[in-house]
Amino acid sequence: MKQQPLVSIIIIAYNRPHTLSKLLQSIYKSSYKNTELIVVNNSEEIYKSQYEEIMQDYPSIGHIWCGKNLFISGAWNVGFKRAKGDLIFFCGDDYIFDKMMLSQLTKFILSNDDCGVVGPGVYYSNNEIFPPLFSISLSTGIPLAKKYNPGANLVHIVDGVIMIKRCLVNEISGFDEKNFNFYLESADLCARIRQKGYKCIILFEAKVWHDHLPRKGNMFTDPDRYKYSKTYYYLLSTKIKFIRKYADILQKISFFCLFLWLLIVWHGAIILLLSKQKKREKIIMLYKGAINGIFEKL
Repeated sequence: MKQQPLVSIIIIAYNRPHTLSKLLQSIYKSSYKNTELIVVNNSEEIYKSQYEEIMQDYPSIGHIWCGKNLFISGAWNVGFKRAKGDLIFFCGDDYIFDKMMLSQLTKFILSNDDCGVVGPGVYYSNNEIFPPLFSISLSTGIPLAKKYNPGANLVHIVDGVIMIKRCLVNEISGFDEKNFNFYLESADLCARIRQKGYKCIILFEAKVWHDHLPRKGNMFTDPDRYKYSKTYYYLLSTKIKFIRKYADILQKISFFCLFLWLLIVWHGAIILLLSKQKKREKIIMLYKGAINGIFEKL
């Protein structure tokens, strides 16, 4: 019987010891056994002892305590340097794996040479599907969805939970920490994979649960949905950089002459009218993000 390839699972932990514990329990119940687990811990110091207590139950797991927040791309790159597997699985700490998910993703990516990235269908903890993005419009900056079919679906973005071959991570030099460290990191990774001629796939028969309930109401009109005001900086700066990097000239004209300013005004108006805290700080972060996105060298 042919041995299963080693899958390195690289998990970013951040200030949520209880969710990491549930994730690890689900991984060890997986039907796929040839795995290597690496936890890259971006958490604050006050959580260190709680994580160390959890890790005592999992001595084989590589636990990297960063001492600061390396954000998403930085943490995944650090984990990848430690990884030994031929297949790499990147994820956050707030997921629960279905027992068959790793086996299904591994079988698919090894059976399809043109598949560069594959991810599972994502569900909320109440079993409601977490609607995946298809792409981001390079003319407007607006996320785009589509109607998906059962099984394998071609997309431009696989986000949050990502399986990829080790050789491809090396070929594209990993995640872009400079330009997409906190937001659109997966979109940029997938864009570079597609430029190499590979496909990005969501395989809905493989399942993972996002350990949250669906948010009530319209999250896009809730200016206080982010814990940190600087999130507005990253949201705008990375979106602008993504358009600069991948849009053609006509798409750039559309975005920079019209939709960027509509985006700034819309976010600013929502903050001024609906935010209950730190309005001035959020507005400042929003405009700083726009300036950085427009002028910083890619």
